Amino acid sequence: TAFSVGDDHGRRVVRSRGDDDPALEAVLADPEAAMAAGSLVKAGNTATVVRVGDFMIKRYNVKDVRHLLRQRLRSSRARRAWRAGHGLRFAGVATPRPRALIEEPRLRVGRAIAYLVLDYAHGTPLAEAVRCGGFDADLANRVHMLFRGLRTARLSHGDTKASNFLVVGDEVTVLDLDAAVFHRGRRRFEQRHRRDVERFLRNWDDVAPAASEQRQRLFDGRPA
Repeated sequence: TAFSVGDDHGRRVVRSRGDDDPALEAVLADPEAAMAAGSLVKAGNTATVVRVGDFMIKRYNVKDVRHLLRQRLRSSRARRAWRAGHGLRFAGVATPRPRALIEEPRLRVGRAIAYLVLDYAHGTPLAEAVRCGGFDADLANRVHMLFRGLRTARLSHGDTKASNFLVVGDEVTVLDLDAAVFHRGRRRFEQRHRRDVERFLRNWDDVAPAASEQRQRLFDGRPA
């Protein structure tokens, strides 16, 4: 297997086999201390995101009893994002590399239930790239390649708002895979994929008509 699973004081730690990066070791030893020393990116009821050097750490929290019960009955969002990240990268879809998954043994309201450690993606938010340079044919083609990759992997993202996409080099990178699902059945996938595309297109309702023609090609799968 490409991954190792260990036990650290009751915590379940999953990582790529052979990944002995000292900086990662420091995060795994005390993720809370690492986050305290980092820069806050997002603070929410169910998740907190912090940049720590070349890593992004996402801490998943239990906000109330109902949320706690849901987490006990199904796979955690952290585990889903871990699997989706590795699955997409294997399929050639650009997304930050998941470095480690830490799952706490006890689920308690107001406490962390898991940590997901990712490589930090150095890039330009897609919305900023569109605002500065427009939704030209080159950018539309890169977006098309990303969505074609999602189709090939048969993965629905579930939250295709503009902030979940970065332009990194010559690729468009997809972020935040908490709601991502790999589908076995084609029919269910097609429904979810179309929903993803429609949500993505709503990000650009105010762009020029020419750009609208380019982005509309996401629906029929033709290159931009």
